[in-house]
Amino acid sequence: MTFEEGEEELLERVMSVLPFPSKILECKPQNNRAINISGLSIDPKEHMVKYKEKEIFLTKTEYGILEYMAERPGQTFSHMQIYEAVCPGEAEDIHNAVQCLICALRQKLRDCAHKEYIQTVRGVGYKFIAPEHEGFSEKSIHD
Repeated sequence: MTFEEGEEELLERVMSVLPFPSKILECKPQNNRAINISGLSIDPKEHMVKYKEKEIFLTKTEYGILEYMAERPGQTFSHMQIYEAVCPGEAEDIHNAVQCLICALRQKLRDCAHKEYIQTVRGVGYKFIAPEHEGFSEKSIHD
């Protein structure tokens, strides 16, 4: 969903008077610009992820998680935040569903880039990092 100038403010006003929470409040205008971090390129126009020109094939949900987190590098997200932002349908065990998706996403990134872009924050969730800019080390990923 994209917004023309001024429409986002109008939507926020309307949503602020509704008596129920809504995921619509989390929508932001999409600028459709590629995200480039540490050799990883995420192109929302093409719905494509590459590492140094080599395409990484992701499922729609894996792509959604990566894009969601990469747009906010360094921010920590709980399992519930990730699930509500990008996961379709209902899951009996949200924690496990997100954990499995993150595991698969990490493996695909690791296989191609040989870097860890998603860091676990114990007891909280996950965050997207730029490996060579965030004090990355193998130890910080596996703690």
